[in-house]
Amino acid sequence: MTDNSKSLKNKVIVILLVVIAIMVTAIIVLAYDNDHFIKPGEHGGSDARWKVEFTSIAEGEKTGNAESRYLPYYTSTYASFYVDFVAPGDSMTYDVQISNLGTLDAKLSSILYISSPFKDAIKYEVEGLNLGDVIEAGEVVNFKIKVSYELDSTVAIEFDKPITLSFVFTQSY
Repeated sequence: MTDNSKSLKNKVIVILLVVIAIMVTAIIVLAYDNDHFIKPGEHGGSDARWKVEFTSIAEGEKTGNAESRYLPYYTSTYASFYVDFVAPGDSMTYDVQISNLGTLDAKLSSILYISSPFKDAIKYEVEGLNLGDVIEAGEVVNFKIKVSYELDSTVAIEFDKPITLSFVFTQSY
């Protein structure tokens, strides 16, 4: 055999070993991670559905001279509030409802405050729903969101900007 043919044969063997290693790794990962896939017959069977969403938001208690400029707006994943704050210390509380209309249990993984213009001046509090809470399939959860203008804030607020929160749910096992 020539040196070129030995070199080519070695390269082919190395490539085959790499392909085999990748295939074995993929099989191991899929076998290990198997619990993260919805299988027919589990969690509602082949008709498993994911549908967790806001279903209601209504104005609740207010403090100071805060007023809702517009009705709260919501989609399945986020809620936006337009609040006129007159002075630091003002707040508005909303009565909120999230429903799990699917067949899979859902866990609240995070709440994202995505209204960036006033992050230093506006704060939110969620009462009655905590990170890690599970909303079972078919369950409706009522809770409160309080949006407030920080008492010690010196930031001027433009009232035509929404305060938006996004609730991120993951499947609960």
